[in-house]
Amino acid sequence: MSKLSDTLGRLGVRNPALFNARQPYIWHHAYSGRGSFGSAWVVTKRGENLTAENANWHEKPNRWFNHAGRDDNALALAEAQVWAAERFGIENVWKRDPFGAYASAAFVEARTAYLLYTVSLLDLLADGPLDEGTLRQRVAGSKQGRKARPTWFETALALLSKEQRIAVDADGLLRPTGH
Repeated sequence: MSKLSDTLGRLGVRNPALFNARQPYIWHHAYSGRGSFGSAWVVTKRGENLTAENANWHEKPNRWFNHAGRDDNALALAEAQVWAAERFGIENVWKRDPFGAYASAAFVEARTAYLLYTVSLLDLLADGPLDEGTLRQRVAGSKQGRKARPTWFETALALLSKEQRIAVDADGLLRPTGH
Protein backbone atom coordinates (compact mmCIF):
# COMPACT_ATOMS: atom_id res chain seq x y z
CA MET A 1 0.00 0.00 0.00
CA SER A 2 1.03 3.60 -0.50
CA LYS A 3 1.68 6.22 2.14
CA LEU A 4 -1.59 7.89 1.18
CA SER A 5 -3.63 4.71 1.60
CA ASP A 6 -1.90 4.08 4.95
CA THR A 7 -2.80 7.60 6.08
CA LEU A 8 -6.42 7.18 5.01
CA GLY A 9 -6.47 3.84 6.81
CA ARG A 10 -6.10 5.76 10.06
CA LEU A 11 -9.66 7.02 9.43
CA GLY A 12 -10.90 3.52 8.65
CA VAL A 13 -10.85 4.14 4.89
CA ARG A 14 -9.05 1.01 3.68
CA ASN A 15 -10.52 0.13 0.26
CA PRO A 16 -12.27 1.65 -2.77
CA ALA A 17 -15.74 0.92 -1.39
CA LEU A 18 -15.06 2.98 1.74
CA PHE A 19 -13.20 5.72 -0.14
CA ASN A 20 -15.90 6.20 -2.78
CA ALA A 21 -18.82 5.81 -0.33
CA ARG A 22 -21.98 6.07 -2.46
CA GLN A 23 -20.24 7.35 -5.59
CA PRO A 24 -19.84 5.09 -8.64
CA TYR A 25 -16.39 3.64 -9.19
CA ILE A 26 -14.68 1.13 -11.50
CA TRP A 27 -12.38 -1.58 -10.22
CA HIS A 28 -10.54 -4.44 -11.92
CA HIS A 29 -11.39 -8.06 -11.29
CA ALA A 30 -8.31 -10.07 -12.21
CA TYR A 31 -8.50 -13.57 -13.60
CA SER A 32 -7.31 -15.92 -10.88
CA GLY A 33 -6.50 -18.86 -13.12
CA ARG A 34 -9.17 -21.01 -11.50
CA GLY A 35 -12.90 -21.00 -11.70
CA SER A 36 -15.08 -19.46 -14.33
CA PHE A 37 -14.70 -15.74 -13.69
CA GLY A 38 -12.47 -13.99 -16.20
CA SER A 39 -10.84 -10.59 -16.07
CA ALA A 40 -13.19 -7.63 -16.13
CA TRP A 41 -13.61 -3.99 -15.27
CA VAL A 42 -16.49 -3.74 -12.81
CA VAL A 43 -18.71 -0.69 -12.26
CA THR A 44 -20.05 -0.50 -8.71
CA LYS A 45 -22.25 1.92 -6.82
CA ARG A 46 -23.29 1.01 -3.31
CA GLY A 47 -27.04 0.64 -2.97
CA GLU A 48 -27.81 0.28 -6.70
CA ASN A 49 -28.34 -2.75 -8.90
CA LEU A 50 -26.40 -2.14 -12.12
CA THR A 51 -26.67 -5.66 -13.53
CA ALA A 52 -27.59 -6.21 -17.15
CA GLU A 53 -30.74 -8.28 -17.75
CA ASN A 54 -28.86 -11.30 -19.11
CA ALA A 55 -26.06 -11.24 -16.51
CA ASN A 56 -24.69 -14.28 -14.71
CA TRP A 57 -25.37 -14.72 -11.01
CA HIS A 58 -21.83 -13.69 -9.99
CA GLU A 59 -22.17 -10.30 -11.71
CA LYS A 60 -24.93 -9.02 -9.43
CA PRO A 61 -25.34 -6.17 -8.36
CA ASN A 62 -22.45 -4.72 -10.42
CA ARG A 63 -21.99 -4.13 -14.14
CA TRP A 64 -19.13 -6.19 -15.61
CA PHE A 65 -17.12 -5.36 -18.73
CA ASN A 66 -15.18 -8.53 -19.53
CA HIS A 67 -11.96 -8.65 -21.49
CA ALA A 68 -10.01 -11.60 -22.83
CA GLY A 69 -6.50 -10.35 -22.22
CA ARG A 70 -4.15 -7.42 -22.23
CA ASP A 71 -5.06 -6.41 -25.76
CA ASP A 72 -8.64 -5.44 -24.99
CA ASN A 73 -8.07 -4.38 -21.37
CA ALA A 74 -7.95 -0.67 -22.28
CA LEU A 75 -10.98 -1.05 -24.55
CA ALA A 76 -13.04 -2.67 -21.76
CA LEU A 77 -12.00 0.08 -19.33
CA ALA A 78 -12.99 2.80 -21.81
CA GLU A 79 -16.33 1.07 -22.40
CA ALA A 80 -16.96 0.87 -18.63
CA GLN A 81 -16.07 4.54 -18.19
CA VAL A 82 -18.40 5.69 -20.98
CA TRP A 83 -21.24 3.50 -19.68
CA ALA A 84 -20.82 4.77 -16.10
CA ALA A 85 -20.60 8.42 -17.19
CA GLU A 86 -23.85 8.07 -19.17
CA ARG A 87 -25.60 6.01 -16.48
CA PHE A 88 -24.79 8.39 -13.64
CA GLY A 89 -24.73 11.65 -15.59
CA ILE A 90 -21.17 12.50 -14.64
CA GLU A 91 -18.34 13.94 -16.70
CA ASN A 92 -16.30 11.23 -18.44
CA VAL A 93 -13.05 12.26 -16.69
CA TRP A 94 -11.70 9.52 -14.46
CA LYS A 95 -8.85 9.34 -11.98
CA ARG A 96 -7.47 6.52 -9.87
CA ASP A 97 -8.30 6.70 -6.20
CA PRO A 98 -5.60 5.85 -3.61
CA PHE A 99 -6.67 2.18 -3.73
CA GLY A 100 -6.42 1.74 -7.51
CA ALA A 101 -10.08 2.02 -8.57
CA TYR A 102 -11.27 4.67 -11.02
CA ALA A 103 -13.81 7.32 -10.00
CA SER A 104 -14.85 10.78 -11.14
CA ALA A 105 -11.71 12.93 -11.16
CA ALA A 106 -13.45 15.80 -9.38
CA PHE A 107 -14.72 13.47 -6.65
CA VAL A 108 -11.33 11.77 -6.11
CA GLU A 109 -9.57 15.13 -5.75
CA ALA A 110 -12.20 16.55 -3.40
CA ARG A 111 -12.50 13.39 -1.29
CA THR A 112 -8.72 12.98 -0.97
CA ALA A 113 -8.30 16.61 0.05
CA TYR A 114 -11.10 16.37 2.62
CA LEU A 115 -9.82 13.14 4.16
CA LEU A 116 -6.27 14.49 4.38
CA TYR A 117 -7.65 17.67 5.94
CA THR A 118 -9.50 15.54 8.49
CA VAL A 119 -6.37 13.56 9.37
CA SER A 120 -4.29 16.72 9.76
CA LEU A 121 -7.01 18.37 11.85
CA LEU A 122 -7.24 15.38 14.17
CA ASP A 123 -3.45 15.31 14.52
CA LEU A 124 -3.31 19.05 15.16
CA LEU A 125 -6.09 19.01 17.74
CA ALA A 126 -4.57 16.04 19.53
CA ASP A 127 -1.18 17.77 19.73
CA GLY A 128 0.49 15.04 17.69
CA PRO A 129 -0.32 11.94 15.66
CA LEU A 130 -3.19 9.87 17.01
CA ASP A 131 -3.24 6.14 16.57
CA GLU A 132 -6.02 3.71 17.34
CA GLY A 133 -4.38 2.37 20.51
CA THR A 134 -3.94 5.83 22.02
CA LEU A 135 -7.54 6.76 21.35
CA ARG A 136 -8.89 3.52 22.79
CA GLN A 137 -6.80 4.03 25.95
CA ARG A 138 -8.10 7.58 26.36
CA VAL A 139 -11.77 6.54 26.11
CA ALA A 140 -11.55 3.11 27.73
CA GLY A 141 -12.97 4.36 31.02
CA SER A 142 -15.75 6.43 29.49
CA LYS A 143 -19.35 5.24 29.33
CA GLN A 144 -19.30 5.61 25.55
CA GLY A 145 -16.23 3.39 25.31
CA ARG A 146 -17.93 0.55 27.23
CA LYS A 147 -21.43 0.81 25.75
CA ALA A 148 -20.63 0.70 22.07
CA ARG A 149 -17.54 -0.06 20.10
CA PRO A 150 -17.18 3.04 17.94
CA THR A 151 -14.81 3.11 15.00
CA TRP A 152 -11.46 4.82 15.28
CA PHE A 153 -12.81 7.92 13.56
CA GLU A 154 -16.01 8.09 15.65
CA THR A 155 -13.94 7.77 18.81
CA ALA A 156 -11.66 10.62 17.74
CA LEU A 157 -14.62 12.83 16.91
CA ALA A 158 -16.31 12.07 20.21
CA LEU A 159 -13.13 12.74 22.16
CA LEU A 160 -12.32 15.98 20.40
CA SER A 161 -15.90 17.28 20.38
CA LYS A 162 -16.08 16.68 24.18
CA GLU A 163 -13.16 19.02 24.50
CA GLN A 164 -15.05 21.42 22.21
CA ARG A 165 -12.18 21.69 19.82
CA ILE A 166 -14.07 20.36 16.83
CA ALA A 167 -17.62 20.32 15.52
CA VAL A 168 -19.43 18.89 12.54
CA ASP A 169 -21.18 21.62 10.55
CA ALA A 170 -24.46 21.40 8.61
CA ASP A 171 -22.66 20.04 5.54
CA GLY A 172 -21.13 17.18 7.55
CA LEU A 173 -17.66 18.71 7.45
CA LEU A 174 -15.32 19.00 10.42
CA ARG A 175 -14.62 22.53 11.58
CA PRO A 176 -12.33 23.70 14.39
CA THR A 177 -14.17 25.60 17.12
CA GLY A 178 -11.20 26.92 19.06
CA HIS A 179 -9.65 25.83 22.36
